[in-house]
Amino acid sequence: MTLWHAARRLASSSSTAMRPLRVGVVGAGAVGTYFGVRLAELGHDVRFLVRKRHDAPKKLGVTSWQGDFVLEGPTIVREASELGDDLDWVLVGLKSTALEQENVLRDLLEPCVAPNTRVQLLMNGLGAEEKAAEIVDARRVHGGLVYGGLSRRGFDVNHAGVPCAIHGGSFVDDEAELAAAERLWTPVDREKPAGAVAYVPQPCLLLAQWSKLAWNVPFNGCTVLAAGADVGALWRDAAGREAAVAVMREVCRAANADLA
Repeated sequence: MTLWHAARRLASSSSTAMRPLRVGVVGAGAVGTYFGVRLAELGHDVRFLVRKRHDAPKKLGVTSWQGDFVLEGPTIVREASELGDDLDWVLVGLKSTALEQENVLRDLLEPCVAPNTRVQLLMNGLGAEEKAAEIVDARRVHGGLVYGGLSRRGFDVNHAGVPCAIHGGSFVDDEAELAAAERLWTPVDREKPAGAVAYVPQPCLLLAQWSKLAWNVPFNGCTVLAAGADVGALWRDAAGREAAVAVMREVCRAANADLA
């Protein structure tokens, strides 16, 4: 009898710990849609903010060599306030250039974040987390670097290239917050699907951000200057490789100064 009661308590605590999390997605482009759909695949309650000028999609699909998934009848809202006041997480998939618009982040987050809501930014570059921390408790702000090529076709998203992953970290480098983020990317009541996103916790978010910038800044910039040449062509060209390495060294110097 004692063992039975212990088992019941364990089952009860496990089911509570593994309840579906309520997640709002703002910036539902390629990044927001892909990761929102993957969270729904894990069993979470995901709601997507889609701008009014688009018709609400009846389904959202992701295709990947890792595994496809179609979310039928997704929850679509037109205003951030309609995402609800009970969200555990808000995923922000905006382009970094969107932050040039005054108050864009505040207008999206303030209507839907509660005192316990965490915010996961999926944006390249620096500075977005600082802006989010002006709106939400800094301890509940997370940054994330996306790895894997994502492209959008209509409302559906295709993944190609390296396995899809988020290198994520707490804005205040809190280990407990990293554990909460790992929980978000854990299946609720099912086996881990083939296309599940790998969440790779980063003990220092700023270091992770600079590490990606050390690739993005030289190669994104130099490929544009080389008339759209791909990275492989740029690297095979001696002058192109020299230019990329020089820019990378500049980025590393700036990173070392910032991290010192």
